Amino acid sequence: MPRLVQVKDLMLGINKINTLQDLESFLWWLYSFCLLGINTRDILNIDESCIVSDKSLDHYHPEAKFIPFWKDYERKAHVHIRRGKTKNPIVMLVNLFPTLVIRDWLHYIVGHTRPDLVYKGKDRFRIFNFKTLTKTGKPDEEGIKKQIKLLDTFADKQKKMFGGTTALTRQTVTTTGARIGISSDELKRQLGHKVKGAFAHYIVTEQVPKDVNHINIINEFGIIQILLTLMDSFDEIQKLDSNGDLIFTENGPMLEKSERTETLDSKEVPFNLDPFYFLAKIPAPSIPIDSKTGEFKDLKSGYNPVGEMLLRTDLTIWSRTDETRYQQLMEDLSKNSFKVVNGKVVEVVPSEATYPDELKELKAKKEAMYEELNKKILKSFLKAHPLILETQKEIKNRIAPNKVLNQAKKQLGILSDSKD
Repeated sequence: MPRLVQVKDLMLGINKINTLQDLESFLWWLYSFCLLGINTRDILNIDESCIVSDKSLDHYHPEAKFIPFWKDYERKAHVHIRRGKTKNPIVMLVNLFPTLVIRDWLHYIVGHTRPDLVYKGKDRFRIFNFKTLTKTGKPDEEGIKKQIKLLDTFADKQKKMFGGTTALTRQTVTTTGARIGISSDELKRQLGHKVKGAFAHYIVTEQVPKDVNHINIINEFGIIQILLTLMDSFDEIQKLDSNGDLIFTENGPMLEKSERTETLDSKEVPFNLDPFYFLAKIPAPSIPIDSKTGEFKDLKSGYNPVGEMLLRTDLTIWSRTDETRYQQLMEDLSKNSFKVVNGKVVEVVPSEATYPDELKELKAKKEAMYEELNKKILKSFLKAHPLILETQKEIKNRIAPNKVLNQAKKQLGILSDSKD
């Protein structure tokens, strides 16, 4: 019997990914959770035309405002759809990190598992080339048949890997929300259900607390950590010698591919493509160490924004109350952030000098929290990857003789200060 999925189920389920379709099914569950468990039928109909307000096609991270080099990830994109048979309206974030990371990986895998069904256009949010609704909003019977067949495959594989299915994702979302104190009525509104006495259409100002709830549900369940673990399971492994020590080359530690296989015709064979393809499009967290100096890089350096987002694992570091108030104040500020330039109305970024005192205090509060957090993140990263310290030691040992030699050359006048 399918049941509610726990984090432990998903983590251990990673070990049971034996085919690309297994990976596809696993990613689909994560994607559904990131969209708060809306029906697969609804997900299949999402495209750029459903996006309201900001038309951002990139990731949105709620902490982007506080981290240098993350400015491209401040913009929200909300999708507006009507849920399944009830036709109740629902507005939710569709680009909250790591939703689009999962979508991009999933789209790539579908291109190999179902080349006849993969979407090949330019729409940022499409994955499959069919929908379950026609342009007039009527059921598309052919699309529904494909959806049912797809879900049957997903359900079978999901039950084998972690005991639950996409059909129960919404209940997992609801349980997670209740655990962090979101009321029953709030959760119903969050998922597009009618609440007794509530308006049929929700006013815009209610979207901020709904966004904050969405952020905290994803954060509480630990979706980023699950995704990071899944990525690590396909990553290259640092090769060890017979004594268990790292093997180094001039370019750093020697790496080898993990021995991941898939089952084809009842035989175990290597995966027929590299499922970790997406280093180019979705950079994995690289080791935060400078290969020239052996020193750890500042996590705020901007060397890999998406990788840093994965490395941090948390979407927010303060309470729902503070996050809601901060976003409300920023939204209020944005209402007066327009001016006419050459006869056209344009949006301008408000100067921090114009921030109300309450907003300045909230901003200062979070900035102080980040100073301490950056130290904890590096410590946590080193604990999870202890061999990095050996890498650092090897780099510094290699650099040290050159420093001594350069100092000697400088004293003899062979090397100028400008080259040191």
